This record gives sequence, structure tokens and C-alpha cells, in this order.
Amino acid sequence: MTKIRAVLYDMDGTLLDTERLHALSWKKGFAMHGIEVSREFYESVMGTNAGNVKRVCMQMYGLDGEMMMELENQLTWEHMQKNGVPVLPGVKEALAALQKKGVRQCICTSTNRPEAVKWLRLAGLDSLVDAVVCGSDISNSKPAPDIFLCGAERTGVPIQDCAVVEDSRNGLLAGLNSGARAVLRVEGVLPIPPEIEAKTRFLRSFFELEGLLEEYQ
Repeated sequence: MTKIRAVLYDMDGTLLDTERLHALSWKKGFAMHGIEVSREFYESVMGTNAGNVKRVCMQMYGLDGEMMMELENQLTWEHMQKNGVPVLPGVKEALAALQKKGVRQCICTSTNRPEAVKWLRLAGLDSLVDAVVCGSDISNSKPAPDIFLCGAERTGVPIQDCAVVEDSRNGLLAGLNSGARAVLRVEGVLPIPPEIEAKTRFLRSFFELEGLLEEYQ
């Protein structure tokens, strides 16, 4: 069996410690409309693309999803401009080490491309990856496997020789559905169902990523 030749990363909550920031921005945005946003909302939208977020906003709260997404992005960007983009510990070191070894790397994020590119550049991660796939590049959102299949195609590596790194329930399911060789789970803001935990491997820290991937030889 060949070694893992490409790694496909989620962005928010996996490489960037932004899921908590997004949650705060959503809370602020809905509060402006007199609404206390529910945990069910976060679970429904986390890791999914813009189309699903818009649908959930309308179904759950009767609010225009496009308007709410623009507000959430604005609040998030204002925070990042003031405080910087929070990169999780070990991420830069891990991506740089894998790049040096010739491992292909792709970010597969449901975030819209303009925001994703802007945040990755500000975080200093854009030069460490080979490609970025965004929610607008695919038809079906996570938990469908489309975004990771597209990411594998962009790297030129078969999905069977790829590892997926994710933090959310929807993202982990997408990784499992893709047929990736390994699906690695980092700690997220919401609990992961036991049946998904059992099928994935816990990545305690990005400082351990390189060594963990070497086990898949």
C-alpha cells in the first residue's frame, strides 16, 4: 500500500481557531434582529456551504440568508483586522514540514472564496498549500464528499492516497464518504457522535501530524 501523498484540510476550526469567532459573530448578528440563536443552528450550518446556510437562516428564523451571511462575515473580518487571524498551534510548522517533504496539500473549506483567500493570506498559510477548494466550487455541501473529491483532483492525487483533517460532524462525514485513506479528527467546538469518533482518528496536535501520517505506509 502506498503512503499518503496528499492532505486535505478543512479551514475553520481545523487550521484556524475561527469556529468560536464565527459563533460569536452569528450570535451578535442575530441579536441585532432580536433573535437568540440556538445550538441547533450552529449544528445545522457548521462546515456547510453558503447555499445551506441561507436555507437554514430562512427556515429557522425567516431571515434572508444572504443578508445574514454578509453581516456575519463583516463582524468576523472586523475582529480579525483588529486582533489578527487565530492560527491553531503547530499548523504552520506542520504544513511547512509536509511541503518540504513533497506532500501535496489542499484546503477544502465551505467558506466563500473571497473570504477564505483573504483569511489564509492574513494568516500566512496561502504559500504553504497547493490549492484551495471553496463551497462555491462544488454542487453538494458537506456531508457530501464532493469538496474532498475535488480537493484530491486539484492535488493530482487519488483520494485513496489522501488524508482528510476535519473538526466538525459534517466535515468528518464528508471525509468518510469520500473514501480517503485516513480521516483525522481535531477537537472542535461541538461534540462528535461516538459512531463517527469510532471511524476516525484523533489528532491531538498539529505537531503530531507528520508522525501520524508516517504510520500510514
